[in-house]
Amino acid sequence: MAISKATSWPLWGLRMAVAGRTDFGAFRAVVSGSVQGVGFRYWAQREAERLGIVGYVRNLDSGEVELWAEGSRDALADFRTWLEEGPPGAVVDCVRATTQDPAGRYMAFTIDF
Repeated sequence: MAISKATSWPLWGLRMAVAGRTDFGAFRAVVSGSVQGVGFRYWAQREAERLGIVGYVRNLDSGEVELWAEGSRDALADFRTWLEEGPPGAVVDCVRATTQDPAGRYMAFTIDF
């Protein structure tokens, strides 16, 4: 992974911390079902923060929810398990997740609008 100090210093430091770590991973997921209008994004943010995961969650126009998550592989596995169930009030029909290389550009788990 090429790393440039041209990026902001905190992000460069985070990328350096992630580079070469085999216990670190990422995934992109799209969650379908009754997942909008039930607080899914807020609960996902809370769970991600509890697990030490960074990334984002956002609603899609299709009625699905999209997530990007980076963290330790154990934390990601726990988060993926949580996504299958979702928060109270949600009905998760399907979680389509794809493993990705960590981007190393996230400092927190945010709700994107």
